[in-house]
Amino acid sequence: MSDSVIKELTSKFKQKLILQRYADSTVRSYVNCVSKFFKAFEKYELKNVNEQNIENYISHLLTTEQISDSYQKQMLGSIGKFFELLYGRKLNLYSLYSKRKKTTLPKFISQQEVKQMFSVCTNLKHLCILKLLYGGGLRLSEVLNLKIADIDSNNMLIHILNAKGKKDRNVMLPTSLLEDLRNYFKEYKPQL
Repeated sequence: MSDSVIKELTSKFKQKLILQRYADSTVRSYVNCVSKFFKAFEKYELKNVNEQNIENYISHLLTTEQISDSYQKQMLGSIGKFFELLYGRKLNLYSLYSKRKKTTLPKFISQQEVKQMFSVCTNLKHLCILKLLYGGGLRLSEVLNLKIADIDSNNMLIHILNAKGKKDRNVMLPTSLLEDLRNYFKEYKPQL
């Protein structure tokens, strides 16, 4: 398979993912995975690749690169989606997905540590960001995209638009956070 063929297949795959409205990050991940897959199978006729070939490839990645469970899943998902969209083939890759899930307890900080973190923060803007992350339970991307109109002080809610999965959601607005946000507004006068 020549570089031009690989480029063409990658481009077609990317276009089909975009048409199916996959998130930009998913499109990038899937394209990266199939690009790596193409390099490994450059001497093969792709339409003839079968489940056994893919199993051997995943086994190779596990032994040589010690890929994680999540990367294995991502790789299989992208390969499966590629064959489905470009060749109309539904590959049976289910048996290649990792069956053992690692369960680890999440790391967290104590309430005292949170209070201490708030108390040493001298920048009002940074304090508001920390309180939105911790007190509001927002993701960093949600905090960065927050607009003044998203703060509903009458109902004590924060409206989060186009959150993960392109879904809207509301979270409670703590009273102490509202006071800090008002002080921030007075001091920095952000654009509406």
